[in-house]
Amino acid sequence: MTVSRAFRRAEAYSQASRLQQMIGRDLLTWASGSPTRVLDLGSGTGETTQRLVDNFPGISLTLLDSNVERLAVARAKRALASATFVSADFFEWEDGQKFDMIFSNSACHWMHPISDLFGTISRYLVSGGTFLASFFGPATFFEAKMAWRHAFGETLATPADRFSDLDTLLAEFHAFELKRVGSRYVGMEFRSVYAFLKWIRETGTGGEKMFLTRGQIASWESSWRRLYGRVSATAEVFFVQVQWH
Repeated sequence: MTVSRAFRRAEAYSQASRLQQMIGRDLLTWASGSPTRVLDLGSGTGETTQRLVDNFPGISLTLLDSNVERLAVARAKRALASATFVSADFFEWEDGQKFDMIFSNSACHWMHPISDLFGTISRYLVSGGTFLASFFGPATFFEAKMAWRHAFGETLATPADRFSDLDTLLAEFHAFELKRVGSRYVGMEFRSVYAFLKWIRETGTGGEKMFLTRGQIASWESSWRRLYGRVSATAEVFFVQVQWH
């Protein structure tokens, strides 16, 4: 893939990530205190990071994401001109600095095993530091799974099958002080199953690529509309704010 094509794909993600941006706006209403050093974990193209800077002007900000192209889009944003950009796997990142806040919007549910995530987070937080994050839950896009089963009589495997439920997440936070927790369902509507799959591809939320015939897509959509009246897709979202001792 050429650099220009990869950059265009990252820009397409930036434009398509309306769900993640909506969740990010909600998450930012929980951001409080006066942090001076902040890590945006899984920052993507920096759409929500810009709003984080608005909340905390003058912070020393680090954006970490494993996707180089998405970080390149973030780097081009004027509001993030003074930030530090790191392309790395969080579990493998070796850096001695610590942060007052680790912020992560719609990203940490991809990091497995989840038990390792919180140990790594604690290593990068100062005493009294905050971890503020949103996670997708296992019921995300349940409509797609139900419509598939209704159409074909079999289970559709999706990445959400690996996402942790809220009880599991909270159990992993046992070493932290729980400050606040919440959940909500966020719905979207698509013109067609084709539009849904295009959105999945552009945002990278669908896991392995599906190879479907036109007939399969038509049957899937027909079932979807019979069950729900439209092609709707709902994200199960958890919000968590904890403090490191």
